[in-house]
Amino acid sequence: MTQFAETYLGRLRALVGSQLILMPGAQVVLLDAGSHVLMQRRADSGQWEFPSGSAERGQSFADIAITELAEEAGVLVREDELEPFACLSDPKVTHLRYSNGDQVQAFALCFVVRVAQRPPAWGADGEAAEHTWWPLAGLPTSLDRTAGATAAHLRAYLRSGSFQVG
Repeated sequence: MTQFAETYLGRLRALVGSQLILMPGAQVVLLDAGSHVLMQRRADSGQWEFPSGSAERGQSFADIAITELAEEAGVLVREDELEPFACLSDPKVTHLRYSNGDQVQAFALCFVVRVAQRPPAWGADGEAAEHTWWPLAGLPTSLDRTAGATAAHLRAYLRSGSFQVG
């Protein structure tokens, strides 16, 4: 497990402090045949979110999605299983201010991975307190703001088949 200070964002934070940083990343939604999605409850805030993360030097969006899903949920997927369905860029949704004062505006490519069987999940990196499968139509009320937008985009994508932008 890489320590935060060793990551691209950690090294950048050492230079700019808590100033706003524009950061590319990815979110991954595992979707089972019964329209349930895998979510994780953040250990720090208690809010529910989808596995996600920021880019490291040299990573593609697919690399980020695969890495974050493995690190945060212990689930391994291949690039050909990733189905892009939306991007998040609206600063009203993606401007994040953390409890330590750090600010980020995230730009995320969102992927869905359709699974026939639910893989076992676990929090490998300490970011997630727990993982649970939730019905897409009945997500928890304590959703992270970006997770709420991602879920809305996924519902629209599943209805229309059209890539969602927001």
